[in-house]
Amino acid sequence: MSQRLVLRLQGASDGQYRWLPIGSDGRPDGPVTEGSLSDAARLRRPLVVLAPAADVALFSTPLPRLSRQRAARAVPYALEDQLVEDVEDLHFALGQRNARGELAVAVVAKAQMQAWLDAFAEAGLEVEQIYPELLALPHEPGCWTLLLENDQFLLRTGRQSGFGGDVDNLPVLLPAALEEAEQPPQRLLVYGAGLPAELALGELAVEQHPLDDVLTLLARHLREREAIPLRTGPFARRRGWSAQWQRWRLAASLLLAWALADTGGAYLQQWQLRQELQAVEAAQAQVYRRAFPDGGQLNRYNPRQQVESRLAALRRSGGSDSGLLHLLHTAGPLLTADPELQVVNLTYRGNGLELEVSAASLQGIDQLKQRLDGAPGLGVEVVSARAEGDRAQGRLRLEISS
Repeated sequence: MSQRLVLRLQGASDGQYRWLPIGSDGRPDGPVTEGSLSDAARLRRPLVVLAPAADVALFSTPLPRLSRQRAARAVPYALEDQLVEDVEDLHFALGQRNARGELAVAVVAKAQMQAWLDAFAEAGLEVEQIYPELLALPHEPGCWTLLLENDQFLLRTGRQSGFGGDVDNLPVLLPAALEEAEQPPQRLLVYGAGLPAELALGELAVEQHPLDDVLTLLARHLREREAIPLRTGPFARRRGWSAQWQRWRLAASLLLAWALADTGGAYLQQWQLRQELQAVEAAQAQVYRRAFPDGGQLNRYNPRQQVESRLAALRRSGGSDSGLLHLLHTAGPLLTADPELQVVNLTYRGNGLELEVSAASLQGIDQLKQRLDGAPGLGVEVVSARAEGDRAQGRLRLEISS
């Protein structure tokens, strides 16, 4: 193993990164340094890059035992229902199988991977490998590891599993993960101060460990055989002439795009589809913030898991928010019965659920009211309904009736 630099992408700003030199034995052999990629390139060491949890999601899937090549082709479709983005826009890196035989998978946007590699290549840096930084946290059998850093957390729940997010979400997500775990941990190893006071861990033993520097911690505990390498498939490391070509790839791509300008219709269509996807993601995030004002950021790769964890927490609480769950559970199937009906907004206040909907006509809103009226234990009031252009807009209020 040659001398390398471990560089962390999380926290980089204004073109400034932090890295730590490590020797041939894998141990740090110098201080943590901050600087530009050009500064790092002058050290003439290959890079091991740690990618943020916000950009890399970890999954597991009970995929039948196949060759790695066949598994790589099957994994995107096995995970498709859990992902927001089109699988064609995502890169899937395969890990190892856990005790239940499930295959670990790391998912990252292809555009993000390419942007990282382009930035390093432009600076003249050789990227040996990229790993999810989550899998550089210390790991012990029977333990979960939690890192608290500013307003973010990383939670490693297994050799190749875990997730990250806003600390504000930790009191919801961690208990939910413990409840869903087939083999709950015996101990929780905590690095960094500031466990939320409202975090309920029951009888789980918590061990607080000192934390001087996050990058040093991650570099010391990175076990590359236990991490999932992201430089695979189309992003695999190239050598010789291929590596030189990679440095010129961006310029060549621009020349090719100019030469094929007369086929711009296809590129325009791709751009339009990407804009539509971004609009859908923004709408999802907006609805999530309105439904859970204190819920932090919505996970772009696995929003369903985050929402289900929130709902599970509400069920456990048994408080006033349980009325929201009843209304959503009752009204949800009725709202999706009409393919022309769109829910524009929803707000839960005063023990009632207020809906803003868009229908093909005023008759569509009236039919929605009739369906909701027929649901047991549900009271419905049409607050307003009006025609706008070729659509109809309406506001309804739903309450639990006795």
